[in-house]
Amino acid sequence: MALPLERIVPLTRVERIQEESPTLSEYEKKKQTFITRTIWTLLMIALFFAAMAAGHIYLVILVTAVQVITFKEVIAIANVPSREKKLQFTKSLNWYFLAATMYFLYGESVIYYFKHIVVVDAFLLPFATHHRFISFVLYIIGVTSPFSC
Repeated sequence: MALPLERIVPLTRVERIQEESPTLSEYEKKKQTFITRTIWTLLMIALFFAAMAAGHIYLVILVTAVQVITFKEVIAIANVPSREKKLQFTKSLNWYFLAATMYFLYGESVIYYFKHIVVVDAFLLPFATHHRFISFVLYIIGVTSPFSC
C-alpha cells in the first residue's frame, strides 16, 4: 500500500505556514461579513431608538405589523396539512381569530391611551363602552361559524 506523496516528502516551513493560514480571499470575506453585520447592527439600533422616540401610535402600528407578518408565515407553514385534508375555511378562520384576538387585546389599550378621541366620537363610543361584549360575540361567531356551513 503506497503512502501519499505529502507524507513521504516533508513540508517546508513556508509551505506549512501557507497551509495553516487562511488565504487572503477568506480574510477578505470575513472582513466584509464583519463590516456588513456591524453596519446592520448599528442601523437596527438606530431604528429601535427612532421607533421609541416616535411615540405610542407608531409603536402600536409597528408591533401590529410584525405580528401580522409573523402570523402569515406561521399560517403558511401550518396550512399544508389542512390543504391535504381539504378542510374548508381554515385560512379564513385563522385570520378571523387573529383579528378578533387583536381587537380584544389591543382594544382596551387603545381606549385607555386615546380616550380623548374615542369617548368624544359618537361612532366610536359604543365600541369603547361594550368592548368586552363585542369581543365575546366575535369569539362566539368564530367558534360557531364552521358549523353553520
